[in-house]
Amino acid sequence: MKDTKTRFSYKEKGVNGDFSVTSQVIKRLIGHNPMLKKIIFLCCGLVCAATSAYSQVGEQRNQWALGFNGGVSMNKILFTPNIRQFYQTAPVLGFTARYTSEKYYGLICAIQLEANYWRAGWREEILSSTSHPLPDTYQRNIDYIQLPMMANLGLGEENRGFKGFLLAGPQVSYAFGDREARSTQWTTYTSKGVTLPNRANGVIAQYGKSIENHLDYGIVGGLGAEVSSKIGHFIIDARYYYGLSDIFHNAKKDPFARSANNALMFKFTYLMDFPRDKRR
Repeated sequence: MKDTKTRFSYKEKGVNGDFSVTSQVIKRLIGHNPMLKKIIFLCCGLVCAATSAYSQVGEQRNQWALGFNGGVSMNKILFTPNIRQFYQTAPVLGFTARYTSEKYYGLICAIQLEANYWRAGWREEILSSTSHPLPDTYQRNIDYIQLPMMANLGLGEENRGFKGFLLAGPQVSYAFGDREARSTQWTTYTSKGVTLPNRANGVIAQYGKSIENHLDYGIVGGLGAEVSSKIGHFIIDARYYYGLSDIFHNAKKDPFARSANNALMFKFTYLMDFPRDKRR
């Protein structure tokens, strides 16, 4: 088997996303995804938990805080069979709404909703069939509208001062863009008259393959810190997202049994109370 090096010009492939999702499509997606049903039921449970404060023993609250967030996401895709990867660093940013329902034995209970732009995907660490590093580079960028819905449980100062908190809940995203970029140098070999990329484990099905499942869902959780003042809430948090769906089909005939999003996110958020909290 003879190694050769084939020169390609920079390649970027665009995959047009479907921005319009009708109710029939949504019903069909839910009907074919039992795990998605569980996610939706969990969302409903979180909403019910947040809005049932009036029946609880704790100190009642009814406070909205609105603002914006921004940060970085360190992404990988959990592939089976495995593809060696570096973390792909990309932006995540959007809008945040938080509803605080009660303070229960010192625990500040809220529900946090976000609508974000999130760039996910992966960046490959490319080795040859003899496990030597190659100069080839390959990266896939997948653009999502991201909708996390999280319980926010805090301990500390509610108005002015410091508070630590826990975030946990489901996340649903929809991919509207898919682009791949690879280097001009692309190391290949020829086998039985066919030219193929030279890779350590022979996994090459991802190249040129558009994502097949635009709907992504999973679980997100994290920790954060908040400083509140008379001009608003300044928040930082770190969260981990574990995808329960796959970006490619995963039937026995398909090349990947698993292809799930996996990400570490670090975010800054600024919120202001609406209506203005008179206790500040």
